[in-house]
Amino acid sequence: MFLHFLYLSILIIYINIIYIKNTGTDAQKKNYVILLAIGCVYPQLYNIVRISKQGLDYFKNPGNYLDFLFAIFSTINCIFQLTTSPFGLLCKIMMLLIIFLGLLRTFTFLKIVSSLSPIVTMLTNVVFDLR
Repeated sequence: MFLHFLYLSILIIYINIIYIKNTGTDAQKKNYVILLAIGCVYPQLYNIVRISKQGLDYFKNPGNYLDFLFAIFSTINCIFQLTTSPFGLLCKIMMLLIIFLGLLRTFTFLKIVSSLSPIVTMLTNVVFDLR
């Protein structure tokens, strides 16, 4: 859980520098993308180990799709951020997906804390009712 919040913190700083303020040198931007890529390693390894142990049963749990997609999209985003412009359409779409999946994943982690569970459940219901 701690690594997820650390990754999201770095992602928020990156979004602030690149998309909101549009500042920073190319070297700084690259350093943040490398930090994001390092943050993707553990979730990827964790998913690979779980898939190798569980096989296709891993995908029977809907929560695993969230973890799997978050890790895959985060990794692909880092590759796109390093190889293309962060302002390209594909990079922006990937960033939106990662933010949305990260928000859902954060709700999942916050449900573990008993005092936050009712609030998270209410927010989840509101989000799904907006569809």
